Amino acid sequence: MAKNQPTFLTASSTQVSELCNLAATGNGFFHITAREFPSVIPTKLREKWDSAVVVISGSEGLNRMVFIVGHRIDQKADMMDQDPFLIEVSTLASGARGVLAHHASFPRRSVPLPSNINSASTESYFKNNPTFGLSSGSTGQLPEPLFQAYNIANRALISTSS
Repeated sequence: MAKNQPTFLTASSTQVSELCNLAATGNGFFHITAREFPSVIPTKLREKWDSAVVVISGSEGLNRMVFIVGHRIDQKADMMDQDPFLIEVSTLASGARGVLAHHASFPRRSVPLPSNINSASTESYFKNNPTFGLSSGSTGQLPEPLFQAYNIANRALISTSS
């Protein structure tokens, strides 16, 4: 598959509610476990993710951006791949639209698995051992590779607005 291939989606009213609850945490970033993944993320993708970074930005009470970067363990390649997934939630219109950037091309998208990880111990590994060192912070502290992943997904989402 070519790099940065977008898959677009819209969210159901239940999924919009989940996303609004997630966005209510306020601007910044934090990690979540597989049990906390919002249902708007396709099931097959959720099943592959170990954990994810969530980034919330936007206006309080209006449009919010919920950016989720899933940590997918690739045991065959001995790597952890990061899948960027961006959803714009409009609390005024009670709607959401999103994009998943398949095979996104950004620095450190794939990182080698640590030697102490195995298939039995991957659940929440990258939540507890963040790839870029920080487990949470303000949007200004977002690690540069995640900021670049956000830009890739955002450009794809903007392209559907024109």
